[in-house]
Amino acid sequence: GGDRVVAFCYNRKQHTFSVAVKQRGLKSANVSGTASIKCCGKEGSGLGMVTLVTGETDGVHRNKLFIGDQALVLEDVKCHGKLIAKKRKRNKSAADLTEVEEEQAEEKNLCGPIKWLDIHHNYEWFASFEVSQTEKMWISQLELSKNIAVQLHAISGLMSVEKPSYALVNALEACVRNKNFYHRVRSEAAIALAKTAGESTNWTGTQVLLKLYREEFFDPDTFSISSTNDKALGIADQLVSHSTSVAIGLLRDEDGHSPQEATDFLQELLKFSPHDGIAYSVDERIVYLLKGIGLLTIESKERLQTCLDRIYQFLQRDAIFNSPGMMISCAC
Repeated sequence: GGDRVVAFCYNRKQHTFSVAVKQRGLKSANVSGTASIKCCGKEGSGLGMVTLVTGETDGVHRNKLFIGDQALVLEDVKCHGKLIAKKRKRNKSAADLTEVEEEQAEEKNLCGPIKWLDIHHNYEWFASFEVSQTEKMWISQLELSKNIAVQLHAISGLMSVEKPSYALVNALEACVRNKNFYHRVRSEAAIALAKTAGESTNWTGTQVLLKLYREEFFDPDTFSISSTNDKALGIADQLVSHSTSVAIGLLRDEDGHSPQEATDFLQELLKFSPHDGIAYSVDERIVYLLKGIGLLTIESKERLQTCLDRIYQFLQRDAIFNSPGMMISCAC
């Protein structure tokens, strides 16, 4: 089964917000759930409970909701954060008026003191959970939450946004660059950058990913084979660089094809990867670059033949210098 937060509304007078949770699933699952609630669902047992996590102006709060076997649950939850007090000024300049307007618009977008919300099963339910909220709330959830599962859920929500904005691209880029985030979160943010690159942001995600790779992981334009490279990456950065290589292969233009700069960039990385000295495992680095090459959608026959020649070159290399488990041949 699965739970979905279908609606929530802030009540300014009572300083609470009403949330509607819809439960759906197979009929057999509903029957077994009903039987479990009737048999063991005593007060305080925790059976049929989920945790509603809310990010408010004063921090993160957790509230218990009883779902049980009900198809639709309506619950009023008390808010803990406080609203931002409005500042009154008698003599207001044009700059002050602009700031006040921005504060008022921001206050409306935050739905009162609530910046974001998420639903969590505490790893006790065999179910999936969906939350519908605005792009700004997803960004706040990614930036303010310290929980890895909640951060991953925020990235998943950002990927589902129909018309991404530049704020979404900036938030994902900052996540990939921030070494304080868990490497899995940074990797998923890199994949999200590729999947959200579109017309609404003028395909900014393409340039952001290529620039990010050059600045954070490796720049083929400044590399010299004869020089000693002391820029070896840490384990976490290497894992993120692997995912970024795959993300570059997922980039698409308005026609649904891979941009030429993405194709050329991956080929350049493959050219220097055997001796760039930044990875603890050269073979693993080559594998993920080949995976990125395999995800490309190439329209030009010349560029396609160039990629095939590069793949055949590494097949020959793996036949002479066997990689562990023949991983390079499997990637090809």
